[in-house]
Amino acid sequence: MCSQNLNAESPKLAMIVPCYNEELRLNPDYWNYIISKTESIKWYFVDDGSNDNTISLLNSLDERCRVLQLADNRGKGEAIRFGLNQALITNMTIGAIGYVDSDMAFSRDEILEFCLNSLSILDLHDRIDAVIASRVKLAGAQIDRSTNRHFLARIIATIFGIFWSDIPYDTQCGLKVFRFSPAVKDSISLVFQTRWLFDIEFFARISKFNGKNVSLIELPIKFWKEIGGSKLSGMEYVRIAKELVTILGIIQICFKATKK
Repeated sequence: MCSQNLNAESPKLAMIVPCYNEELRLNPDYWNYIISKTESIKWYFVDDGSNDNTISLLNSLDERCRVLQLADNRGKGEAIRFGLNQALITNMTIGAIGYVDSDMAFSRDEILEFCLNSLSILDLHDRIDAVIASRVKLAGAQIDRSTNRHFLARIIATIFGIFWSDIPYDTQCGLKVFRFSPAVKDSISLVFQTRWLFDIEFFARISKFNGKNVSLIELPIKFWKEIGGSKLSGMEYVRIAKELVTILGIIQICFKATKK
């Protein structure tokens, strides 16, 4: 298991990387580069009950990270929630928490840039609850998303936008940083009701505990490439449909629609 570097600067940000059956996809060189670049970020890799050799691969990573393991598969949201809670236990003075997908769809340098920019934004603007990455196809950006996933995301945003008037463009992007606050602490103390749409459930919880809509800043990313092996199956679409109903009930309670 990766160990704590006792001589390191106290981390300002804890980042969680959920992993499930990543033996054939996860590249240690990619992650070791990221881990080694700054002491202000502590990296936690969570093996979400994998049934392949993922845990051995994670244990071979740079010793400055920490590896956590769940006995059974609980889904991405619960793996992240577990990692966030463990990070807060081991770093009581941490100021921000976040997560990023393990599939290496992002540029490794852009992950680092995003994390450091997020810390700067949260330091400068105390009203901001979170900074999230956005896969919007601006001029010069290389964003390679499947058409089906893109349209599904737009449908979800349109439906939820009925109740959440300032919904961000890309709610499902797997790179986010949150200011650690009592609302965030309360939000991750409870099991998520959804697996695929947990991001929106997380935003709704923060809104509920804050008593006002979550305040977000979106940062467009320059590069994102969809990685093979993570396609949605027919059963996953059924799960998403069921979760849409669950989330609609949650956000009607948690979000305060604002008139424009």
